[in-house]
Amino acid sequence: MVYYSNSLVTLSFTVYERDESLLKSNFLGQATVDASNHLQIAFLCGKYQRYKISLGPLKMSPHEQGKATFRMDKVDSPGTGKIWVEIQPFSNVDSKCGELEEILSALLKGARKKWYAVLANRQLFLFSQFGDSRPKTVIPLHHGTTVEWHEKKVIKIMTIEHTWFLTCPGAQARNCWYTKIKGAYRETLYEGAREFQAQFQHSENKEIPSNNTDPDL
Repeated sequence: MVYYSNSLVTLSFTVYERDESLLKSNFLGQATVDASNHLQIAFLCGKYQRYKISLGPLKMSPHEQGKATFRMDKVDSPGTGKIWVEIQPFSNVDSKCGELEEILSALLKGARKKWYAVLANRQLFLFSQFGDSRPKTVIPLHHGTTVEWHEKKVIKIMTIEHTWFLTCPGAQARNCWYTKIKGAYRETLYEGAREFQAQFQHSENKEIPSNNTDPDL
């Protein structure tokens, strides 16, 4: 997941083989992709895009933000083989990134834990800090999850198994998080798309008058 980014992004995929007996990793190949065109096509057609890409030599040292460079053996290898890559873009209409605070007690002024939150694909991913590649917690926002205000300043998310109390400084930021977590923007967009489609089909289904030879008509 590449969060807090626009479509002008370059993706680098590094493939390596893990030798558990020797506790080392051997480089197999790397592919670099300019994702801008693929993302634009995916947005326009509304479908995920899959591509087969050839692996080549190492051009970019793989690393995660804030962490040391990943070390591998055989980095001089030319790289062979191919990989399949599927690009799944998320619209900023119903996705969002930023900091959220989780209230850990029943009191609004009680203990809090800070998260870097990513809302995408009707899930709320909570990372310990910006730059982490794996979330600590994933909150599903599908059917069965209730989102409501708690004392007008806290977003209350209730699933079958757990209840979260989340907030952030600033009323405007809280309202934006609440609206997107609840899916209001998404529903408004879908409703508008459905109305447009219905009007388009209605106009196409209208009876087309036959040609009339009378020039006054």
